[in-house]
Amino acid sequence: MYCTLEDLKKKVSEDELLRLTDEHELEAINQAIVDSAIEDAGVEIDSYLGKRFSLPLNPVPAIVPNLAKNIAIYNLYGLSLEGPSEHWESRYKNSVALLTKIAAGSISLGNEDPEEGSDDEVQLSGPDRIFSRASMKGY
Repeated sequence: MYCTLEDLKKKVSEDELLRLTDEHELEAINQAIVDSAIEDAGVEIDSYLGKRFSLPLNPVPAIVPNLAKNIAIYNLYGLSLEGPSEHWESRYKNSVALLTKIAAGSISLGNEDPEEGSDDEVQLSGPDRIFSRASMKGY
């Protein structure tokens, strides 16, 4: 997980988190719902970055938790009937656009760029071929 409930509280008030997660009206933030939104955000981030970088990210670049917070909060608003506001819709779209650019290699994660993952390309080596089109020409 790239962020925590405490991190989300720095971007959204506790009252708002309570409104978004207290489905049983227990007057408490539902940690399970928050954890699910955070986990979903992490999976989404990994789906973009995993094509280019080895996972799990270690160390986690500073920008990733901020993206995780934006996506997790967007996920929480997605659970409510009114859905996300324009503000959170825009933050989500900007986060996804940034992840897309990072995955494409057009934007760096900065000094904290993790090691790039392998291309999963198979390379074979062995002795030179005895028979080829050129050596078999005319047969």
